[in-house]
Amino acid sequence: MMSEQPTSWAAPARAGELRAGEVEVWRLELRQPRRLIDLLFEQLSGDEQARARRFRRPRDFDAYVVTRGVLRQLLSAYLGRAGVSVAAQAVGLGRGRHGKPQLLADPVVGADAALEFSVSHSGDFALLAFGRSGALGVDVERLNTGRDIDLIVAHHFAPAEAAALREQGARSEDARCRLFYRYWTRKEAYLKALGVGMTVDLRSFAVGLEPGALLAESARDDAAQWRFYELNPDGRHFGAICVYGGEGTTYLRTMTATVSNSASVQLDL
Repeated sequence: MMSEQPTSWAAPARAGELRAGEVEVWRLELRQPRRLIDLLFEQLSGDEQARARRFRRPRDFDAYVVTRGVLRQLLSAYLGRAGVSVAAQAVGLGRGRHGKPQLLADPVVGADAALEFSVSHSGDFALLAFGRSGALGVDVERLNTGRDIDLIVAHHFAPAEAAALREQGARSEDARCRLFYRYWTRKEAYLKALGVGMTVDLRSFAVGLEPGALLAESARDDAAQWRFYELNPDGRHFGAICVYGGEGTTYLRTMTATVSNSASVQLDL
């Protein structure tokens, strides 16, 4: 079953087999020793290394390298659980039409084409989600009280969401800010699951906040199939996942990934 708050981040011995309806989400701390970041950098593809070097801020460079390096190792683990042996460095990664990361078509990896994944990082954490039952998207945001919430709400929130924020703002500005992030991460997660970038008008749909909430104010025929769940890394970071599947069809496991001295992911504490 899925839980709302607090999110319990445990670590099993290894990545699961991911049967139909199962989703696993890993919480990853982005602050890692320099030696480990350097080792992870060497495990990236040439294109990924070039992209990393284009970041001007060291913190952005580190976040990208750590997230991408661990993504490769987890994908390798999931492929291995499905009987497809692929080293982390050899996992073929590309991007869809609107930038969504995806496994490249490959004679080997193609045998596990049902594997879906989504990645997001912000502040001190990254979230990495994996599943086999259809599209999914994950988003994480660090709390920023200086953000122009009014501007974003005016341009990207559905009427019901905007009304809820106005009501909350009359009580507490801090509560209003936190409510904003709960909505925003769900909306972003949905766009990532669709893989369409910002080509969808965010005002054309609304998201609920209860566990397993579905789309509202949406004209999509499959609106009832999209579900939202809260996944907060800690008290200052907000996270959410959107999964495709009807009510009662999704089982979620939440885990913590740690990085060893050899820059390999440890799947246990």
